Amino acid sequence: MAITTPSASQLVPEVVTSWVAELDPEAAELEIREDDDSASFASFGGSTVLFAGALFNRTELAQEVGASDELSDAELVARVYARRHEGIAEALNGTYALLVRDPDRDALLAVRDRMGLHPLFYAEANGHTLFSDSIETLVRQPGVSRALNRRLLALHVWPAWWIEDKDETYYKSVRRVVAGTVLTFRRGSREMRRYWNPAPPGREVEWVDEDEAMDRFEAMLSEAVTRCLDRGSAALCLSGGLDSISIASFATDIAAREGLRTPRALSVEFPDPDKTGEAAVQRQVAAHLGMPQTMMTLHEALGGQGLLPRALEVTKTWPVPLLGIFSPAYFTLIEEAKRDGRTVIMTGAGGDNWLSVALELAGDLVGRFDLVGLSRLWYTYQRSYRTPRRLLLRAILWKYGVRNVLASGEQRLLRRWAPSLLVAQSTRQVERAMPAWLASDRRLRTDLVGLATSRKLEELKPLPGNFYVNEIRRSLDHPIQAVDLEEAFEKGRRLGVEIRMPYFDADLVDLLCKTHPRVLTKGDRSKSLVRESMAGRLRGLGLERQKKITTGNFWPQKLAEATACWNTFDGVPALGELGIVDAAAVRTWIDEMLAERRRAAVPFVWELLDHEAWVRPRL
Repeated sequence: MAITTPSASQLVPEVVTSWVAELDPEAAELEIREDDDSASFASFGGSTVLFAGALFNRTELAQEVGASDELSDAELVARVYARRHEGIAEALNGTYALLVRDPDRDALLAVRDRMGLHPLFYAEANGHTLFSDSIETLVRQPGVSRALNRRLLALHVWPAWWIEDKDETYYKSVRRVVAGTVLTFRRGSREMRRYWNPAPPGREVEWVDEDEAMDRFEAMLSEAVTRCLDRGSAALCLSGGLDSISIASFATDIAAREGLRTPRALSVEFPDPDKTGEAAVQRQVAAHLGMPQTMMTLHEALGGQGLLPRALEVTKTWPVPLLGIFSPAYFTLIEEAKRDGRTVIMTGAGGDNWLSVALELAGDLVGRFDLVGLSRLWYTYQRSYRTPRRLLLRAILWKYGVRNVLASGEQRLLRRWAPSLLVAQSTRQVERAMPAWLASDRRLRTDLVGLATSRKLEELKPLPGNFYVNEIRRSLDHPIQAVDLEEAFEKGRRLGVEIRMPYFDADLVDLLCKTHPRVLTKGDRSKSLVRESMAGRLRGLGLERQKKITTGNFWPQKLAEATACWNTFDGVPALGELGIVDAAAVRTWIDEMLAERRRAAVPFVWELLDHEAWVRPRL
């Protein structure tokens, strides 16, 4: 059957609008410069409030302040602020961006939800500060510079480098409010306060009791899914993985209990040898749960076009270079879901982040000389992932184990007795790691080396015993997570749906961050909580034994696509013009890899062209 699918540009509008709020230091109130009805605005007790997003605890907040349920979110939050003031962030539970202008304290508070599921950005223009949940809307405002952030582009062109400041964006003039923080603006100053952290630095993690872990996990996952279903008729991007399957299981149960429409399953069948069994699992799960299902092959979902060309078509008009290369295929499925009246799209994103045990645990085990623990970690991973055993053993024993412990001791020794040597050593390591073709502009290269070196010196390897917990803290704040969640929000905005991710629900994340590694690997398999839950809920499907399905063998099939796109773009001249890369050197390097048909070339081509396609219309 021939399927005609609209192009990415037809599915996704090139221009979207959002609200813009303006802070004039001389004005008592927050001004609304643009309004698209996605935010509510209120004044109470002398303060003005802008609220965009969703509140999960409206009932509790209304009871606290004795307010009517008929109040808008902004009106309710304004009353809570009048009682709590700077403690407003701790009182709210939801996915939101919040601005509070308090003239009595001569301050403006910019607050973002705990996980950063709702974006919030700001920029300076003519002495005023502008706020929006859309980068593109901000840079269209008069007085806001559209100059590109060359440093960030250079850091992201090389995928191993995500070391920028957490509030940086691809535009020099635009900054983000960091997830889980309150950013307070006063005349000539800004102060950031983190109001939520499940693993705060300097404190021991309060591990959840092992006997309670499963009950609390299922209760919180159920609550997270319920919060999604409360937003409207739902569909679910159902892969063959445990994360989306678990959401499907809970969602169908809750929908049946509450008399809601059964969520629709949206599935893509990938032409990958490692994923040949995934389509069967998708169909089997959907049938078992009684879910209506829309299923397309990747070729059908792309309308017969190539994956890379479609993704590059989207990235040209996106606010930032596209992170998810498979997004265009899901755009098609989401359009099908919309025609079925679905307004909320759930995904299993976040499961890999919080249900799994990071390999940094190996450093803690090496530090304790726990050979049994190391053996169990290796056994657990090789039973749960399709990774060659020797590579896995080397990663656990050396890369994440012994090397981390040695580096931790060496860094502290040098910092105490030979700090200049530590600086010189760190600089050499950075220079060796940086490709010769990256940052052809000398000043930019010097800036990158300086930044990377300073980060190595600021963020020393933790002491053995703290590697695993430190990785949890790093994951919560990692810039790539901020970009990923902002991209999901933007997809929903442009497609006219809400993208919801239960495994990024802050209450559930808080629990999972405090669940001990031995509980997360119970039975010597990764993601033991969700495995055990699904084994009980979906008996007979063998999900408790399933290994992680990857796209490892997918890339070789895209060599022809990558070569065609690379030749069509004629390399990356725009990135070269900005001094982000040496365009000629990059061209030689990629041409050689493509000529040798090296599958590693495909992700490099995608990363380079993704940024090239985004930069060209903005030069």
